Amino acid sequence: MNVDCFYCLRYLLMFIIFLNMVLGLSLLGASLWIFLHGAKMGQVLAETEGVNYILYFLMALGAIKFLLGFLGCYGVSRKNSKILATFFALVLIVFLGQIAAGVWLYIGKDQVTESAEHSLASFIKQDYGEKGFEAKTKALDVLQSKFKCCGSGAPADWSKSIYNEANETYVLEDYLVPTSCCMTNDTTICEEARLVSHEILEDSIYKNGCINRIWAQIFEYEGEIFGVVGGIILIELFVMTSTLTLCRSTNVRYQL
Repeated sequence: MNVDCFYCLRYLLMFIIFLNMVLGLSLLGASLWIFLHGAKMGQVLAETEGVNYILYFLMALGAIKFLLGFLGCYGVSRKNSKILATFFALVLIVFLGQIAAGVWLYIGKDQVTESAEHSLASFIKQDYGEKGFEAKTKALDVLQSKFKCCGSGAPADWSKSIYNEANETYVLEDYLVPTSCCMTNDTTICEEARLVSHEILEDSIYKNGCINRIWAQIFEYEGEIFGVVGGIILIELFVMTSTLTLCRSTNVRYQL
């Protein structure tokens, strides 16, 4: 590689690694915000089994990308083949981990959905509106309102809820759903509609459960998501191949 190409590739690689650092920091920050922001719907998502594993993965991925960026920038700036080789190996591991996580999520989507529905239904059944759960109760109300949904899997989840003073052995035929299940802001219409009798739902009550609505919302942006994921994969492939090229250009032997 001639000198001009070497320096061009070197600075381009540093710039892309820096962008990856920013991406990692943004991913970490967004995941932490969702996990810690108890006054919004983030708390109920963060504590829902299945969804929380995805958040943990995104937090870890963001932190790793950010830290790897420091290592990569240092290795490129110092033209140190050993550091670059280490950086390449770690990026390759992260790359393969992302592929594995994506395959796991695709294959296990139904299992994740079932686990999330069970976890959220358990909160509705045992803790909604109870003392000590005010923040999470508010978070679920925000979730139902924003995603236009009611209950975990269906509005019928509220028939088993402590909110209606139901218990383990008695499921109510007539029950109330929270006002956050109402499609309308009209208080009078909402108060009449949220009383469900014999599983007959009024037109002004959301019919879909929240977990399925979340998935539906995600798949509405399926094209954009695949575009972003594809872009990240191409960038990481470029980083790995460029790192190997820089390693070879130093004429120092190394083993990966």
